[in-house]
Amino acid sequence: MDDDMKLILRLCQRATREKPISNYELSVAIQASGTAVRRIIAELRELGYRVCSVSTGYFVARNEAEYKEFRAYYMAKINKRLKRIYAMDNHVDSQTEMRLEC
Repeated sequence: MDDDMKLILRLCQRATREKPISNYELSVAIQASGTAVRRIIAELRELGYRVCSVSTGYFVARNEAEYKEFRAYYMAKINKRLKRIYAMDNHVDSQTEMRLEC
């Protein structure tokens, strides 16, 4: 684990669901882009850290209830994207026939 990842994890551990740390605050802390922060958060999650998010930022779940709430939200986003993919997969032929009028 590199220094940036350690710092982000430590800051997320200090944050709470009620007072999360924003992507901007994390990007300032590691002097990197918001995209870099999101990649590090994804890596931490892949390592098993329960880094949760709400609309205003990130925090590490303090208990099972916080994690399960985040998990349900995260799964709902995944399910929506899968539905879109399946819909696109099933309508490829009709796409070639569709024309937009300008």
